[in-house]
Amino acid sequence: MRKQGTTRVLLTVGLLLLAGCAGLIKPMQAPQISVEQVRLHAVEQGVPAFAIGLRIVNPNDQVLHLKGMVYALELAGKRIVQGASNEFAPIAAYGEGRVTLIARADWLQGVRLVAELVQKPLTSLPYRLELQVDPGGWYPRQAVVEEGRIDLSGYRN
Repeated sequence: MRKQGTTRVLLTVGLLLLAGCAGLIKPMQAPQISVEQVRLHAVEQGVPAFAIGLRIVNPNDQVLHLKGMVYALELAGKRIVQGASNEFAPIAAYGEGRVTLIARADWLQGVRLVAELVQKPLTSLPYRLELQVDPGGWYPRQAVVEEGRIDLSGYRN
C-alpha cells in the first residue's frame, strides 16, 4: 500500500518536472537555404568543376553548426556530379552565411560532357541541382531543388 503511494508521488513529480522542462525549450526553426549560383568553375585535365553558391539564413537565437550536405548536379538531363561535404563555418544566431561548394564531375561523365560541348558548342546549359542538407541537432534534413541554366559564353575557345 505504501509502495503504491510512493510510486504515484514519484510519477507525479516526474511528470511535473518533464512538463516544466518542456516549457523551457524553445521551438527551433529550420534554416532557410537558397541557391545563389551554379557556374562552371574550371576545367582541369578535361574534367569540369562547378561552383555552387548557397545562402543559408539562421532564424534562431543559437549558432547553427551544419552537419553535412549531399548534392547531385544534372546537366542537360545527365547526372554529372555527385558529392558530399561536411566542412562549414558556423552561422551566427540571427545571421546568414554563404557556402561555395566546388563540385567536380565524375571523370568519365565529365570527359563525355566536354567532348559533346566541343562537337556542339552551346552558350548555356540547363542544370538541375538537388541538395540534402543536414543542419544537425533536432532539425530535420532539408531538400532543396533548383533548376536553371549555366552560362558557358566565357569558356569558348
